[in-house]
Amino acid sequence: MPSQVCLALVGLGTMHDFPPRHTSPRHRSARSSRTSEFRRFLIGASAVLFMILSGESIARAQGTSGFHLGLSGSAVFPTEAASRDFTTGWGGSAMVIFNPRNSLVSVRAEGTYSGIEASSYRGVTRVKISSATANVVVGSRGLSGRPYFIGGGGAYSLDFTAGSRTAPFSGKQTRFGWNAGGGIAFPLGGGSSLFVEARYHSVHTEDRFTFVPVSVGVVF
Repeated sequence: MPSQVCLALVGLGTMHDFPPRHTSPRHRSARSSRTSEFRRFLIGASAVLFMILSGESIARAQGTSGFHLGLSGSAVFPTEAASRDFTTGWGGSAMVIFNPRNSLVSVRAEGTYSGIEASSYRGVTRVKISSATANVVVGSRGLSGRPYFIGGGGAYSLDFTAGSRTAPFSGKQTRFGWNAGGGIAFPLGGGSSLFVEARYHSVHTEDRFTFVPVSVGVVF
């Protein structure tokens, strides 16, 4: 199908009208130049169309459309104010992904859990972070190593563990948060892929708790 479209468009690019009688050489030269430019435009457009249609065929052949499940593990790095009081932690996530057919945009629903140890926060020994987010993923599915961008938001629950009665606060608090980042996915065949990803998360607590998980995961 893509090759037939290209041949048809290239064929159109070779057609031109005969110049009218009594046309001056200058006008014939200008008309010939415009015809040549139009022909080049059609050839270029047909080439682009061919690549687009071929890319979509590759995406379907990889079996990436439809629903997929995924798992990931991550190292969690507190940032900004949180980096002064907490050390590097760990985390994991489970996700459900929907890839619409012939689209560069996917939807990911994700649940995550992370644990970060405190380094200097008075009386608080650790914080456990769980979240449920809805995210949009934008990236080509026709490449062997495909870069993508991801962003979304949802509910974040922060559970602070107090090591003493003098801790300034403890217990759980649930707040809205958002995230944004990117990654690279490597198709493994059969609709599965391996991905490496980093995202910035911001939770709307009083002091804005922020962190960056660097994750490695698989989608199948």
